[in-house]
Amino acid sequence: MVFSQKEKMAGMGMQFLFAGTEKNDPTRLHTVIKFESVEAMQAFGADKELTETRSQAGAVIESGVMTQYQITSSQIIQTLSCSTRF
Repeated sequence: MVFSQKEKMAGMGMQFLFAGTEKNDPTRLHTVIKFESVEAMQAFGADKELTETRSQAGAVIESGVMTQYQITSSQIIQTLSCSTRF
């Protein structure tokens, strides 16, 4: 999903910094995403096409836990942990 949607996500002002599963539980996915703005983060969350792509890639959307960190007045880092269907 990260690679197939790279251009769309870059156009939305976001960049994946890390994506990987837990060593002892490959069904737990963790990501770190950088957003250029709060609006970019909200656009990602509201994008139905990306949500469907994530779901088809195996993410269990409703299991997601997000944590946000404000870096500058506009940049945000968000961590996202969710279960996968693998």
